[in-house]
Amino acid sequence: MTKDEALRLALDAMEYTFACSKNQLTTKTKREYDQDLLMKAITAIKEALETKDEPVAWEQFHEHMNWLPEHKCGLYLTHNEHRNVYETVEEFYTTDYFVSKDEWEKAIAEDNVWVLQWYPHTPIGFNIIAASSLEVIQAKLKDKNT
Repeated sequence: MTKDEALRLALDAMEYTFACSKNQLTTKTKREYDQDLLMKAITAIKEALETKDEPVAWEQFHEHMNWLPEHKCGLYLTHNEHRNVYETVEEFYTTDYFVSKDEWEKAIAEDNVWVLQWYPHTPIGFNIIAASSLEVIQAKLKDKNT
């Protein structure tokens, strides 16, 4: 049962209970107070059902990450992996991965490397791109797709 189905079921039960109890007493009693409370709950549930749900975290994440390339297998984003093994940028990476010679030199100067690797179709054969910043990789991939 979904959230909306559960709310609708509760709303139906509350509306039925309210209609039955409304006809039984006319003086200001505890039952009348209960009716007021019940009516507030019914109104709140109706408003909640009419309100459009906000996107969940994954949808928000996906909107911001829609620049990532399509891939039927793995996709890996790493940052400064060379530091894990106490190597320099020049020792750990190959220049072929970098989007440009300038980015290679900037990565060396800043000791900062982002790498995106993905397998577009099968686990055999991958694409890889590297740069000194994630924004550069993102821009390069967006340029390829336009």
